[in-house]
Amino acid sequence: MKIRRARLLAALALLATLVAVLAFQAVRGPAAAASRARARLENTRRLWTASLVAVANPSSSYAAVKVPGGARWVELLASAGVPVPALAAGEQGLDLGGYRLVVVALPAQADALAGQGKAVVLLDMDSRGEPAGSAGGVPSRESMGTLSGFPYRSAQLQTAAIRWKDLRLPLAGASVHPLNLAEGERPWLQSEDGQAVAAWRKSGGGIVLRLGFDLAAWLYALRQGDPGRAGQDSDHNGTVQPIDLLPALAPELLERPFADEIIDDLLATLEAGLACPLPRTVGLPAGRPTVVLTSDQDYVDDGFVLHMADVLEKNSFTATFMLTHRGLGAPPDLNLGANKPATLALDTVTELLAAGHGLGVHPSLRTIDDIGRVTEAIAEQTASRPLVARNHWARWPGYLEVPAAEARAGIAMDLNFLRVCSAGPCAGFLGGAARPVRFVDQEGVALPILQQPTAVDDASLRTQSPAEAMIAAGVLGDRIAQLLPRASAVQAPLVINAHPVYFPIASDWLKPLVAANVQVISAEQWLDFLARRRLSRISSPSCAAGPILGLQPGVVLR
Repeated sequence: MKIRRARLLAALALLATLVAVLAFQAVRGPAAAASRARARLENTRRLWTASLVAVANPSSSYAAVKVPGGARWVELLASAGVPVPALAAGEQGLDLGGYRLVVVALPAQADALAGQGKAVVLLDMDSRGEPAGSAGGVPSRESMGTLSGFPYRSAQLQTAAIRWKDLRLPLAGASVHPLNLAEGERPWLQSEDGQAVAAWRKSGGGIVLRLGFDLAAWLYALRQGDPGRAGQDSDHNGTVQPIDLLPALAPELLERPFADEIIDDLLATLEAGLACPLPRTVGLPAGRPTVVLTSDQDYVDDGFVLHMADVLEKNSFTATFMLTHRGLGAPPDLNLGANKPATLALDTVTELLAAGHGLGVHPSLRTIDDIGRVTEAIAEQTASRPLVARNHWARWPGYLEVPAAEARAGIAMDLNFLRVCSAGPCAGFLGGAARPVRFVDQEGVALPILQQPTAVDDASLRTQSPAEAMIAAGVLGDRIAQLLPRASAVQAPLVINAHPVYFPIASDWLKPLVAANVQVISAEQWLDFLARRRLSRISSPSCAAGPILGLQPGVVLR
């Protein structure tokens, strides 16, 4: 009897231990970790939504924009670390008195504001371009005055490029006129033939930077493209892609994010003329060099994805796996053959989420509506609604139809702007840009979705023999090592897209990132940081104010 009782007690103890283990796994296991990851992703969505409706004022941002189409200026300044500026659309009222940096289009306002110790950007446009203070191409009576010492001109500039530092930058159709420099005014940007098209001078206790063209509209044309090119295969590669919208840039211009550098130079020029520094938020998590890593699934089997996830996890890296739904879109990627369609198993999705990875969408578009259908299908299958997207082969019908459809589907970040070459690692900064900004439509209205350029893609590993692929991976690593410091210099990440099917030979380009202690994060982690950054504020409007990264007072997440 005693033996039976002992055995019964031992069995009960074993059962209790098993129940405890199962309970522990329920709390600590992959399913629980995946559930917490889904909650974090939903919180990122709430942060992003809150950042879109947060209202700036002199106690939360030191900058204000009051020019037609001003959303472009807001986005470029915000991307440079300016706590999101206040914006007045067109002629709507906006009290500029409390702000320290203002962008205006009325010459009569500029000196008065500079006299208050402010930094002023003046769009001093002539009547043949986009006139200051006017709408519909008709100059207002107020805008036709002269800024003291700043005479108005009417001659248009017949030139194809602007010189900035050691670069020759294409004007991409921008309307530009030369400036007649006033006494004490110094050129900042010059045309190809040496005429000043932007100049600055101190005025009172402040500074005025006068532009003979809309700098923000020009930079947007370089990075977002020309609507007149919509639907054209400009590079004749057989597919309409975002790069077809963009003006051709010389290879050396793809080597550096010059558009971001120009905005930094503008802010530095303004700050040099002020008694107070202009506070800016740091542009990278913890201020460290950062890679944002994405991975286009392209219908491959789970084994490729899990191998990549395992390698990343061993190095404490995360990525966003861009999923392609097998029931929608074109046939599988031709590189894998016609008999290998696959959709990730739910157990694989759980493992990815539990390891901290993100899940984006990678639709092979037949119609624009496929974006919404793929997003819904992935959300249903994974119980995680995607926040980021890139199209298969980067297909891109229309001008802004793709990001508009993505935004309707709940996507917050588009990664389609990239340049892919199978012959070599032709990575680079398209449009001279590494920083994310919101898409802005032709009416000057910002869409609720970010354009984040992808600088590097591993397609050069596609058709190589094993030996050639190893060499190509080494070359790709060199290219990443070359571009990463240039992105970091403008406080932006280097966005790399690495396909799971090529990842087994990725160690040569991955090793330098590990050695240099570069943080490699998912696109969703980057979005979370950006949303919090856009919700940052300055501590006070005083001269010593610095930025505070976090939520503005009164912002409630629901």
